[in-house]
Amino acid sequence: DFIKQQSTKTSKPDTDIRSTNYKQEILNKLLDLIPEEKRTNNVKTLLLNYLKQYASEYILSQIQYTNDHKPKEWLAYLKQAIKEDYASYHDNLEKEKQEKEERKKEFERRLKQLEEERETAIEIAIDNEKTRIYNEYLNSLEDEEKKELLKKYLEKAKELYPEVDEKSFEMEFKVERLITEDIIAENKLFQRRLEKAKIKAEERAQILFEAEKKKLIRQFERS
Repeated sequence: DFIKQQSTKTSKPDTDIRSTNYKQEILNKLLDLIPEEKRTNNVKTLLLNYLKQYASEYILSQIQYTNDHKPKEWLAYLKQAIKEDYASYHDNLEKEKQEKEERKKEFERRLKQLEEERETAIEIAIDNEKTRIYNEYLNSLEDEEKKELLKKYLEKAKELYPEVDEKSFEMEFKVERLITEDIIAENKLFQRRLEKAKIKAEERAQILFEAEKKKLIRQFERS
């Protein structure tokens, strides 16, 4: 997950600072930010000592802050900035941490929404297949058979759902569902047909889910 891959800043010393090449690379990076006339051996030694105590990003932010404020006593100001965190590095870290947590929660919320949409798409596809089975079955009956079937299941539905108005659309739907479940339960062909429809719906929904998930990840990586 892209959120887990994001690096976390800290004010602690860099873990690889013992590596000579890495140390020199970081030192050069910091020196590049320092006004040329201030790049003395004393400053280099000072920075190397600071790198043993603080993260390079912390020192970098204090150098940038010092440069922005153009103090007369540049070195003294930098020392105080590093000691007192003039650049509000720690406050910014906390703010960044909170923003990251909010982004993570929003990502997880959107991902959950996609998962729910996937499940809903599967349910709709299955329900549509059940409706087709119901209609095909009813159309295969003679008018009298159809009337008797609907009458029988209306009575059953009224017993199961006494609070529902028998002339309402809701009752009509419940009758349809009761008939559908029974005819599928009694017919192996309908069962296999419904299972195939379910598998196909799951495969299609999963493809769409993966595509939308990739879009979501790209969106959060860019922001």
